[in-house]
Formats: sequence, C-alpha cells, structure tokens
Amino acid sequence: MQVVLRVVGGKHNGREIKLAVPKFIIGRGEGAHLRPSSDLVSRHHCGISVTDGQVIVEDLGSRNGTFVNGEQLSGPHNARSGDTIRIGRLQFELVMDPARSAKKAKVTNVVEAAARTATASKEGIEDSISDWLENEVAPPTESRAETVQFSMEETQTIFGPGAEGREQSSGEIVVDQVEQDSQELKKKGKGKLPPIPKVVHENSKIAADEALKKFFNRR
Repeated sequence: MQVVLRVVGGKHNGREIKLAVPKFIIGRGEGAHLRPSSDLVSRHHCGISVTDGQVIVEDLGSRNGTFVNGEQLSGPHNARSGDTIRIGRLQFELVMDPARSAKKAKVTNVVEAAARTATASKEGIEDSISDWLENEVAPPTESRAETVQFSMEETQTIFGPGAEGREQSSGEIVVDQVEQDSQELKKKGKGKLPPIPKVVHENSKIAADEALKKFFNRR
C-alpha cells in the first residue's frame, strides 16, 4: 500500500508527497523528512508511521499541536484515507492507495521504459518539495532600499566646524575654502613692490660740505 500526503489549498494544491519511509517526520529539524520553513512548525512536529497496513499519526510534543479532521491530537491516532492533517498553516489529505504498491509488469520495449523513467522522475520531483513548500508557508517579504542622507550639520560635524561643504551629484563632499581663497586673490589683483627707502650715508654729507666750501672759495 502506498501512502501519500496531498497538499490542500494554496498554489500547490493537489501536489503529492510520497511517504517512502516507515516513519515520516515533519518538522524544521535536520532529521525531519519534510522541513517547512515556518515558525509555526516545531523542529520535530509530527510523525506518520506506516505499519501492517495501518497509518498512525502522532504529535511529537510540538508547540502548536497537530490536528486531524480539525481536532487536536492528544495521542497516537489511527488515520484513514481521506483524513485531513493540519500542521501550522499546512494542510494535507491522507491518501492510501493499495494499487500504487502493486508490482509492475516487466518492461518489454523501449517506449515503456522511457515512460516509466519519466514517471519516476516526476515522482522524484514531487518528493523534493523543500523549495516550493518554503515559498508556500513563508512568502517573501517586500524588500525596500534605504538611502542614508546627511544634513549640513552632520557634514560639518564630520569635517570640523571650520569647513563648509557642498554635496555634488556624484555624492562627494567638496570643501569650498580653496575656492573662496582663490576668489579673494583675484579681487586683490597684482601687487606693486614697495618703494625702496633712500639710504643716506655719512660720506655723502661730508662730500656735500666739501662741495659747498669749494664753491664759496671760488668766489
């Protein structure tokens, strides 16, 4: 007898999960066979055992409980085909199909072999449901880009109280002190050299006195 869990509701409604082990564990822990990414599911939440044609569903001490047909389990429950099992926000229908476990006839041609390979691949894909089940129970949150803006007071704090900056389109801060100094130099224009002071030596005075004496002596 083949036992499967059929997803009920959501965008994956109708997908089937084959129980390929004697005791199938559902939880977020590493040892679980089915690991939904949901905070409502405990690490070892629920166990489904298939033994001697019977399916036993039991809660493994989960925080939020395991529900079968809307009732919370208080102990092991002998489930039947068509029962609904709810774990967190996930809901499954238990399907028991004796025909699925019947032995298949021997392959007689290439076409039949290809068909069985395709079916096996499909079943393998349905068994590997970690990715799509994650999206089902944990929808992606909207991510928003955050832009950090600096006010003029914050800019002055970074560069010091004496530096006045302006923000260009490229996002770089340019200090205007150099530009202000350049404009002040342009206003002043070209400077003139200061006049050279005349230096009067004592020898010049003596020469002048002698010249005056000669002038008067000639008279």
